[in-house]
Amino acid sequence: MKKNFLRFVERLTNQVNELLTFIASLIEDDLFDRTKNLKKSLRFVMVWLGLVIITFVLLFIQFIDLNNYFQTIRFVPGGVLSLGLSGTYTNSNPLFATSSVDSSVSKLLYASLFTYNQKNQLVGDLASGYQIKNHGQQYIVKLRPNLLWSNGLPLTARDVVFTYNLIKNPDVGSALSNSFSGVSVKALNNSTVEFNLPNQLASFVYSLTNGIVPENLLKNVPPVDLRSDNFSTFQPVGSGPFKWQTININGSNPLNSQAEISLVANPNYFLGQPKIKQLIIKTYPNNNLLTAAFNSNQVNVALNLQSDRIKNLSQVYQYNFLFTAGTYLFFKNNVAPFNNPRIRQALELATNVQSLINRLGFPTHQVFGPLLVGQLAYNSKFNEASYNPTEAIKILTSLGYKFGAKHFLYLKGQLLSFSVNLTNTPLNHLIFDQLKSDYKLIGVKIMPNFEDLNEFAITLQYHQYQSLINSISIGVDPDEFVYWDGSQANPQLLNSLNFSEYNNSSADRSLETARITLNQAVRIIKYAHFLADWQKDVPAIGLFQPGYTLDAHFPIKNILEKDINSTSDIFNNINQWEVKRSMVTN
Repeated sequence: MKKNFLRFVERLTNQVNELLTFIASLIEDDLFDRTKNLKKSLRFVMVWLGLVIITFVLLFIQFIDLNNYFQTIRFVPGGVLSLGLSGTYTNSNPLFATSSVDSSVSKLLYASLFTYNQKNQLVGDLASGYQIKNHGQQYIVKLRPNLLWSNGLPLTARDVVFTYNLIKNPDVGSALSNSFSGVSVKALNNSTVEFNLPNQLASFVYSLTNGIVPENLLKNVPPVDLRSDNFSTFQPVGSGPFKWQTININGSNPLNSQAEISLVANPNYFLGQPKIKQLIIKTYPNNNLLTAAFNSNQVNVALNLQSDRIKNLSQVYQYNFLFTAGTYLFFKNNVAPFNNPRIRQALELATNVQSLINRLGFPTHQVFGPLLVGQLAYNSKFNEASYNPTEAIKILTSLGYKFGAKHFLYLKGQLLSFSVNLTNTPLNHLIFDQLKSDYKLIGVKIMPNFEDLNEFAITLQYHQYQSLINSISIGVDPDEFVYWDGSQANPQLLNSLNFSEYNNSSADRSLETARITLNQAVRIIKYAHFLADWQKDVPAIGLFQPGYTLDAHFPIKNILEKDINSTSDIFNNINQWEVKRSMVTN
């Protein structure tokens, strides 16, 4: 096609030259032979000059049209993506990266043994595959060949063993340590790693999605100093799609400082160098500042903006994601009024989840219980009770409650009320307003305790609440043990995740069996028993799957709108993203 185009241009040029030669000969014949009549000659010259100009204009227009025909705007490798994130940057080391900002930076710099594909299925990243042996207590992981760090040095099984031994080391203080308690790991050779578990755990391989760090750069760093070491903050070296270039931080207060981190495409990335040449990450202390930066084009891409605050929203490209997580209203089951399961059942009947979802402003799915729709063992017959405020009032009045002042329910002069703790965000204000309206309809009063992120973290850690609105990550392969097993209900446990302090021995037995068996049919049966107990006890009320958005001032090719398990999963295939467009000859 390109050769044909060049031949056409050559023929067109020859035709133009012939036409100009012909015009010149006519001018010569008619101009100089007619000097006796200068007035007529000038008129003739002007006519022919006009014809020449018109000819050139027509030829130029034709050339442009043909050029447009043979060329189109296409995505090409290169370009710079300026990404805005809300929060503060503290650490990119995957052993410590837990916040949205830190985990996003870490994901871009470090590869993991396993990751998730476009269907949110677990697939190999650094790993080419794995085997399960010894009745589910041994996992053998094989690495891809010829893996390199971004500095060009080889990545081997020794680095993998080093990483997980660091995670297990209490002096390191990694948030991942609980997942590898009692797990031993060793290198069988340069490309094979063996994990030995103290007990069977069907979902173990799903925990191998953290980044791997290099032994040669960190072996001499005291474990207790690793979090603050320059490697973790300002000089990271990974094996992910991008490599570290520079960082600039404005502001001395970590709570409101702004960072600008420059990353460049990693030429040693095992899946090939990313299409995007450079990635500039800019952090902002809060969502309002991030939105202002996006509206003023200080960043051309931003995560999780509020749509109603975006200027010219119709001209913005928005990509939507759903977490494999659930947002719940958790009741602390052992404190009044929630120590009575009938009250929890009434509140479930009174919660108009569909009305709430209609107000959210982003696409999502309702959460009907501890498992998400479509997950292993999900069964609609164990769904939460449908909205029925009339039935809710019947339950409460059968317990002796009567309507009194301001249409609230009272029992022996005591108002039926409770408080709910939640982070101070526009979304949570909307959720609370919906619940307040729903429960006022049946005579129950609720009071909010809105908290900032630091306050809320303490509230979660020490279970200092009556009830709680929070989201929990369920993941692809559900292991519900940490959220609902009675052994996890003790708030004295460090970071206990059984927020309802739910304790049911029958449910515990089902959960404990389901998490260790590799037989999916058996797991489904055991989860069915657990779901039946959960449906009857109503330790919490499922609301919706939390959503996440990426907003851009231009289209991004190959970005995948899919279910994600964490914020950083948005970048699982960023090596394939394209943002630069240019005229290309067909």
